[in-house]
Amino acid sequence: MKLKNINIFLIIFFCIIQNNFLNAKINNSIIVKVGNEIITAHDVENEVKTILMLQGLTLNQENINKVQNFAVQTLIRNSIKENEIKKYNEESYNKIDLEKYLKRVSKSLNIEVFDLEEYFDLRGINYTSFVERYKNELKWNTLIFKLYKNQISLNTVEIENELLIKIDEVKKNNTNQKLDLEKMKDAIILKKKLEKLKLFSRTHFTTVESNTLINFE
Repeated sequence: MKLKNINIFLIIFFCIIQNNFLNAKINNSIIVKVGNEIITAHDVENEVKTILMLQGLTLNQENINKVQNFAVQTLIRNSIKENEIKKYNEESYNKIDLEKYLKRVSKSLNIEVFDLEEYFDLRGINYTSFVERYKNELKWNTLIFKLYKNQISLNTVEIENELLIKIDEVKKNNTNQKLDLEKMKDAIILKKKLEKLKLFSRTHFTTVESNTLINFE
């Protein structure tokens, strides 16, 4: 079942839970099974609270209604990826990228990174789940790279043309700046590789999604 086809199930589900969300009456029942992964009512509650907090929105019924559909679809996407990560036993991820992400989050909340966990706890949000979810995103990136690294082909003419454009831009903006052509070229190559990997990531996810059984309980 594709994500765009689950909206009717979400409407039914939210009619059941929306009156209980603010009153902490939601039990931890399983609401969705995604392959071998499960999503519980508490997972949805935690995701909704996380989204609202990161967007600087108040936890009220109006805002809950705005983000709850997105929250469930995000959890389903994460579960689809987690199934694939476990299938390949992928445990590697870029720890530096994780640190950078947590720093960005803490900066957006105007707090220090070492205060993040307490900040989440005070708002009834599971910080460990938040971190693990982003780790899974990074593990997914690692998996995609390993699966498709040998299929990345770059157009050298395209790279050289883009390099010439960059050189012209630098000269127009600052004629005294010393040009590091190798560094500029490496940056272009890296950008092109990342674009290719993003394309492979989307394609791979679509394939996995179409083969994943999604059941609402």
